Amino acid sequence: MDRTLIRYQVRPQQQDENERLVREVFDALHGQPIEGLRYLAWRLDDGSHFHLVGTEPATPRDALLELAPFRRFQAGVRERCMVQPEAGRITLIGNFRMLADG
Repeated sequence: MDRTLIRYQVRPQQQDENERLVREVFDALHGQPIEGLRYLAWRLDDGSHFHLVGTEPATPRDALLELAPFRRFQAGVRERCMVQPEAGRITLIGNFRMLADG
């Protein structure tokens, strides 16, 4: 599984809007699952956000872009952020009961 971690920090006045948009993405995924895609998001108290995207080899890399709510989330993310999104591939070193495919 290929995993990418995206991190960014949202402006205080944009926290609720950003969270609403992220929740819409999850609602869409629950209603229209994408085969081979795993996705989760965290929000820290300081406004930092972390999204973890996992894809199986056969999953198209732009599969999330097919979802209208994800495109809406991405459309204004740079304006909502005080620290811009950075993405990087990550490697799982250890897992104890946190991730199902550990």
